[in-house]
Amino acid sequence: MKILVVSDVHSNYLALQAAMIKINALKCDIKICLGDMVGYYNQPNEVLELLKNEQFICIKGNHDKYVLGELEYKIENQEIYGINRHREIVSKENFAFMKCAFDFYNIESNKLKLHFCHTINNDFSIYLKTESDCKKYVKYMNDYDYFFYGHSHLQSIHKVEDTIAINPGSIGQQRGKSKNPTFCVLDTDNGECDFYEVSYNVEGLIKHLQLNSYDEKLINILKTY
Repeated sequence: MKILVVSDVHSNYLALQAAMIKINALKCDIKICLGDMVGYYNQPNEVLELLKNEQFICIKGNHDKYVLGELEYKIENQEIYGINRHREIVSKENFAFMKCAFDFYNIESNKLKLHFCHTINNDFSIYLKTESDCKKYVKYMNDYDYFFYGHSHLQSIHKVEDTIAINPGSIGQQRGKSKNPTFCVLDTDNGECDFYEVSYNVEGLIKHLQLNSYDEKLINILKTY
């Protein structure tokens, strides 16, 4: 079985569209989004509709919970997070879709135990950026053969005792060396995990955000990473 894993789309429909061209060609059996479907950028409804229509299994990230009112956030981050803006434009149907997303998801396939979450134990103060970070929280991972997480926007794979810890990176706001969307596919038949990167018109998105008076800090994130 081939399992596609994406994370941290953040309402960046242009990036998700570009990723879906490659994703559809891969013909995976299950598609999973590790959360932060919304927040930050300009097209939450389009992102949510695409995830819904493509039958993604979706997990709630902190930004999804901010928009849903399930988690508090620092009000000084309002402009860059875009929470009020999202609450105004997200449709009732898409709110319901987000509301029904999981806090985590488990799969067993070919005697492999797989765990999918946004971050450790839904503690959004935890960002797993390095192998040492993963080792610090190994007690949450060691019941699984594969532990998938997002939140840090950094693509990585680490062997932590008997568990493979994997971050597919971010679709909408990659924070590694590249600005491009990244994702991964696990083949449970052979245990191999392949990582993918696609390009998209990030400069076009930046121009659109500037023309529509989005917060400069938000725009600079795309320029920096």
